[in-house]
Amino acid sequence: MNLYIHHLISEGIKYLYYWLHKDELNDGNHNKDIQNLFKELVKIAEETFLNSTPQNYHLQYNFDDLEIFKDLYNINVEFENIKESDTNNCNSNMCKCAKKCEQLYNRIKNTCETKYDFGLYSALEKIRKKLIDENSIKDCNINLPDILPLSPIQTLLVSTSIPIVMILLIFCSVIFIYKFTPYRSHIQRVVKRIKHIFKYTDKQRNKMQPSETYGNISWNRRYNVLYKSA
Repeated sequence: MNLYIHHLISEGIKYLYYWLHKDELNDGNHNKDIQNLFKELVKIAEETFLNSTPQNYHLQYNFDDLEIFKDLYNINVEFENIKESDTNNCNSNMCKCAKKCEQLYNRIKNTCETKYDFGLYSALEKIRKKLIDENSIKDCNINLPDILPLSPIQTLLVSTSIPIVMILLIFCSVIFIYKFTPYRSHIQRVVKRIKHIFKYTDKQRNKMQPSETYGNISWNRRYNVLYKSA
């Protein structure tokens, strides 16, 4: 299974998890029946069309993440009320919706800075930009501070993960083309040609070595003569 398909499956299972548990946010109770249903659905999917062993996807998610999703949903709802000038849902005052957005934004911001997640960081940046650019709430005096920049270690991890993933994708693509497509013989010819070029280069370099050695000896003799004459 290539990385792209694995990513899609992982995101789909994550969405299923949060969709099944979304109502539990209201009362804070963890429904075991829903959890068991989720496990069974994942198991059936893996045994039928995913053709893989159970991966325990449910262990990756928790209710802290579910709270973040709830806040992201609510801040987008409030922004839509502002954008559509829906005074009914803003209690006849757009600034009240803007203040709700401010509270939600700062709560998500604190979470993002303590538990960095690139997807959350990007989503929050987009929300901040939309709120700042919205003319109808320019006079509401809301505070939307910048998200703190990544630490040097986090920046290094993000910057190095991209080329690593690209190398893996290229490597997997070459293997797939070599094994499962008609281009195998073409790849073999290209590899042989490259080997031949390297062998020819090595031979030429070996031929040059005696002359280089002779040149070094001649230079040393000249240096010795100059040194003694001085």
